[in-house]
Amino acid sequence: MKPLDINWELNNICNLMCPQCERNRIVDGLLVRVSNLNGWDNTLDMFVKQYENIKYDIERIRFDGEESESLSSADFLPICKYVHSKDIVINVSTNGSIKNPDYWYELGKEFSKNKESKIYFGLDGMGSELSLYRIGANYDRIIENTKAFIDGGGKAYWKMIVFKHNQHQVEDAKKESQRLGFEDFIMVCNLRRNNLEPFKHSFHPKTKKRKEYQLEVQTKFAESMESHSLKENQLYINYKGQVLNSYYEPDYEFLDEEHEWYKNYHSSEDTLFNKTLREILKW
Repeated sequence: MKPLDINWELNNICNLMCPQCERNRIVDGLLVRVSNLNGWDNTLDMFVKQYENIKYDIERIRFDGEESESLSSADFLPICKYVHSKDIVINVSTNGSIKNPDYWYELGKEFSKNKESKIYFGLDGMGSELSLYRIGANYDRIIENTKAFIDGGGKAYWKMIVFKHNQHQVEDAKKESQRLGFEDFIMVCNLRRNNLEPFKHSFHPKTKKRKEYQLEVQTKFAESMESHSLKENQLYINYKGQVLNSYYEPDYEFLDEEHEWYKNYHSSEDTLFNKTLREILKW
């Protein structure tokens, strides 16, 4: 059996207020939290309990933060050490604005132990441009953290969502990433929902209107997620320990009526805290 590739949510905590994040909505003209971010945080012991209930080989764990900022977890570094002790690759997506350089240096040392492990930093612009979308982020602080992580031996990737307001910085950001020692610079098209100026003018493939493209992507994703994910042995584990046959959660805004079964599956009480992965998948 092919080893599992898991996107694992450690908590439901985030320190930023990105306008197009699924946690946030525009209500009466104000940007507000709508998700129940109740401070749930998986400790090392909680993580190990879930891990031991998987009972399958794992090739890679991604802490991508679908509903959270993974570095918000108090036990993030001990969890990474535990995962690496099992010879499992770790990929992380982060806003990079949590913790201090000393912590990031230690994290870099830990990530140097596995040549495939890496961290993607969400840097959507330089200087003050960054906080136009990453509301609450401090560019200088993030750069200090990334430098410490790289100095510690970690592999860092600069990931930039391109909007109308930051597109003029793409080339400078790419050069800066090279100067700082990032492994690569990745430019990302924004496909999230469209609820706030100026982000509604974000880049997207020019061959189709944005909403048509987004609907096509999300529908295709929902329809194929089980067959593709099972074929590739990809799973998503949320912060409650619920298991979904997909790598990422789809956008319910487009799919809640047509794919009600998925929402029901998402609300299941069967978790890796009380059942093995085999038992959950059999259900």
